[in-house]
Amino acid sequence: MILSGKQPDRRIGKTRDALANAMFALIQREDWNAITIQSICAEANVARASFYAHFDSKVGLLDFMIERNLGGLAAHLTSMGGSAVAILGWFVEHVASDRSRFAKIVLTPDAHPAMARFTNVVRDQYRAALKAEGVDARDAEIDFIMGGTMELIMNWSKTWRMQQVPMLRENVLEFARRILAQGN
Repeated sequence: MILSGKQPDRRIGKTRDALANAMFALIQREDWNAITIQSICAEANVARASFYAHFDSKVGLLDFMIERNLGGLAAHLTSMGGSAVAILGWFVEHVASDRSRFAKIVLTPDAHPAMARFTNVVRDQYRAALKAEGVDARDAEIDFIMGGTMELIMNWSKTWRMQQVPMLRENVLEFARRILAQGN
C-alpha cells in the first residue's frame, strides 16, 4: 500500500513480523503471564524501544497477530461452505487437535486472551452462517452456545481421548441445536 506517494518502510514490516513470530514461539512454550515484553524482544532480537514504537503492550501485539490472521481464518471458515454446523464442528476439531497448545492457552489459571479472541472470530462467523441460513439467533443464545462448547471441550480435555472427538463434536452440535430450538 502506498500512502502519500511514499513506499512503506520495509523495516516496519520486518520488525512487526519478527515480534509476531517471537510471540507465537513464546505462546507455544510459556504461560501467558510468563511472557514479558523483554522476553518477546529477546526472542525477536529487537530492542525494547522498537517494540514500543510498534505496540503498546503484549496484548497489542497479540491483537495485531490475530487481526493479521483474521482474514485467513474467516476465509477458511467461509470456504467450508459457510454452514453453521461446519463452522462449529471445525472449531471443536481444531481446538481438540493440539493438546499441548490447548493446555498452554486455555488450561491456565487466567485463560489466554488469544483463545477468547479466536473464539470471538468463530462466534462471529457462526452468527453470520446462522443468519445466512435464516436462523434468527439472539446474541445471548450464540454466546451461550460458544460458552457451552468450551465447557464441553474442557470436560473432554480431562481424559483427552482423540477417538472421542467425533462424539464430542456431535455433543456440541446437539447442544447448539437444542439451544436454537428453544429460542424459536
